[in-house]
Amino acid sequence: MKKGLLICSGGISTTMIAKKLNECADGYIEFEAKGIMTDTSWLDYLEDYSILLVSPQIKHMYSKLEEDVDGKIKMIQIDAEYFNLNSIAQFWEKNKESI
Repeated sequence: MKKGLLICSGGISTTMIAKKLNECADGYIEFEAKGIMTDTSWLDYLEDYSILLVSPQIKHMYSKLEEDVDGKIKMIQIDAEYFNLNSIAQFWEKNKESI
């Protein structure tokens, strides 16, 4: 099974978003959430993931994250309009072909 990593600043709300994405993906891919301000080890196991989803809370860090990832996996920025439990399914439908 493919794995995706959803990153944000703290990880609390993003964990709920990851759970909802897993429901939408229905076994196609499994998402985990990490708060990169509290857990910086995510780069150590980046090869375990096929995609990195970046939450709106850390949009300002996107360029730095691209440097850190160095093209190893695909990255997608989640727009703020989709980053809630009511709209994340729309994000999935819009992006599932590229995930």
